Amino acid sequence: MLGLLSKFFVSLFFLSICLLIWADEESSFDNTHRRDPFIAPEWFDNSTEAGETVLQQIISKVKIMGVVVDGPKKYVIINDTIVAEKSNWQDLIIDNIEPDHIDVIYRDIKTTIPYKRGT
Repeated sequence: MLGLLSKFFVSLFFLSICLLIWADEESSFDNTHRRDPFIAPEWFDNSTEAGETVLQQIISKVKIMGVVVDGPKKYVIINDTIVAEKSNWQDLIIDNIEPDHIDVIYRDIKTTIPYKRGT
């Protein structure tokens, strides 16, 4: 019992010393290298032409195999992969799933991909 109590006090002493040292130091946090992850960095090429070219390349590979609606949940089957609404597939955000089409977003470019049954 005495050994356990002494370990507790040693741990408490060590923790208090660490807190005193930590509180005494000035913060060396530098906020200049932080950025919002939802805003593209300045060096990022956000040109619409490049985005549309890549979007067309991705869309050319898309084969919608089916749409599944389970109450409020909607899923689309793209190239043998089940993807939920508002989730990602490759670089596309599946924004909206309807029985005859899906709306996708790629780099702020929104487009519609039609779903043709039986093809």
